[in-house]
Amino acid sequence: MRRSKFKRPKMVLIFNGAQTLIAVTRSLNSAAELTKGNVQAISFCCTGRYISSGSLYFRHLLDSIEIEIADIGTLQLPEYDDLCGCGALCRKGIGR
Repeated sequence: MRRSKFKRPKMVLIFNGAQTLIAVTRSLNSAAELTKGNVQAISFCCTGRYISSGSLYFRHLLDSIEIEIADIGTLQLPEYDDLCGCGALCRKGIGR
């Protein structure tokens, strides 16, 4: 069986303006479709180039972190950034 040259899509976490987790999507395209946002702007938010887009915050879900349904509406962006290990640097657009 031939291996695909394409990378597997990374899941995206979406946080509202109050920095509370409101959605988990399967890819950048799904996040853009859901929020009516620009795929490139969302990608830049996930990689730390932008802080937010359309008053929403976006992060890639790391493989080492598990998110449960119960986390939606309760998980805060600073908490997630601390779990990732970048803390305040992510919130300033420096980390990741």
